Amino acid sequence: MGLSVVLVDKAGRRLLLLLSVIIMGLCLGVLGFYFFLKNSGSDVSSIAFLPLISVIMFIVMFSLGFGPIPWMMVGELFAAEYSGAN
Repeated sequence: MGLSVVLVDKAGRRLLLLLSVIIMGLCLGVLGFYFFLKNSGSDVSSIAFLPLISVIMFIVMFSLGFGPIPWMMVGELFAAEYSGAN
């Protein structure tokens, strides 16, 4: 969570969330396309590394954006008198 806090300070929440969701979507699209090719009978032995790279990139982008940022924003949802912050 430390790296994402630094990135939020530098780039901002909106940009980091947008970048995270776009790359995560692309990773899922690539993963789905790989398995579509595999199930349709195409030879995917030359791109056998693609699912691993796609899942790793998905996990990295989730841990930089959609993992920690919503938890950092939870404290801003409630008014100060209700959240326990004085």
